[in-house]
This record gives sequence, C-alpha cells and structure tokens, in this order.
Amino acid sequence: MDNFCTPEEAQAIIEFSRDKISPAGVLVDGEFVPHERRRCDTGAVFGPGIVNQELLPIALRASAVTGVPYTHIEGVYVTRYPEGGLYDEHLDFGDHFKVDRLYTLLLYLNTVPPEQGGSTVFPQLNIKVQPRAGRAVCWTNKNPDGSHHNETSHAALPVEAGGEKWSVQFWFHPHKMFDPINIEAPQIKTGIPLGEDAVLPDGASRYVREES
Repeated sequence: MDNFCTPEEAQAIIEFSRDKISPAGVLVDGEFVPHERRRCDTGAVFGPGIVNQELLPIALRASAVTGVPYTHIEGVYVTRYPEGGLYDEHLDFGDHFKVDRLYTLLLYLNTVPPEQGGSTVFPQLNIKVQPRAGRAVCWTNKNPDGSHHNETSHAALPVEAGGEKWSVQFWFHPHKMFDPINIEAPQIKTGIPLGEDAVLPDGASRYVREES
C-alpha cells in the first residue's frame, strides 16, 4: 500500500526517533544479544508510556487495515538500517505472549533506490518489496486459533552504496497490550464547508444548496 503516510509524517517520526534508537539484537535464551544476522538500530517510539502524536494516526490506520484495535499493538519500534545493515530471514511470531502476533504492518519512512539494496523479501512467497517513503506492507503471522503462517518468513536485504533505510513496525496481538490513549482525535472536529478554491478529484465538485 503506497501513501500510507505523508512525507511530513514519515520525516516527523524519523526526527522523533533519532535519539531513541540503539543497536538491535536477536533473542537467545530469553535475552536480546548483538548478532551478525541482524545489523541495525532500533528503539521504542509508541506504546505503553510513550504517546507520540505523530504516530498515533498511523497506528489507527494500521488498525483499520487489520481489523484489530490499536490497543492490541505491541510497543512500536522504529528501525534504522545503515550501510551494510540487514536482518536475515526470520518469522515475526512465536508461541509465548511477547511474540503472539497476529499481523505485521511494516511501514517504510524513506525511499531506498534499488541500487542501494535494502528491500524486504519473502523467499517462500517469491515477493520482493523495495522501500519507498509511505509504502506499507501487511501480512498475517498467525490465525486466531494459533495456527502459524510459516510462509511469511522474511528478510531485510543489505543496504548498500551509502544508503540508509528507516522503517516502523506495527505488531498486532490477539489481546490488549495497553489502555486507550485519550487524545483529541481528528474525527471529533466539526466539518468545514468546502471553499470555492478547493481542489477535488475527478467525479467530485463543489455543491451549493439552492435556497427555496
């Protein structure tokens, strides 16, 4: 899905994240440790205790796509892949609470040209996705009954030629992860009548009701 967020939203998330990321690791014996199969920086930017006004509208969009409440999202992490950054083939789910993930929605925050690598590949599905700012990829990890989709194993290919990749991951669980966030949601605002200079898509035009 392209245009899942605006360029301004993507840049705001990157700037918010710069001082919140640190080297990532892989889970070994219950602990995250540095490993050559995952070379990137990551950090939490939304979730319990972290209210990010720029990220919340995107979380709500992700919720609309998956059909799962945004309160079921695991703590949201931004990931930065520098030149040489990668993540070998892996699955996003497991059999314990922390990785009991129904869906993943991966959103790219910047564009990486093909010559700089950095694509996301699903080897068993013969799919390769090139990062583009605002492009989102969504897939099913587990079914509500707990059965697995092992065919969704995926990898982040190396970033090359001086490139850099930023992304944000939304992992949806079958159970609530945090309480609703009290914000001034955009849908509660009063609608504004369309102005004369408004630009509309084909098939829509300005309408003024005639007085009887």
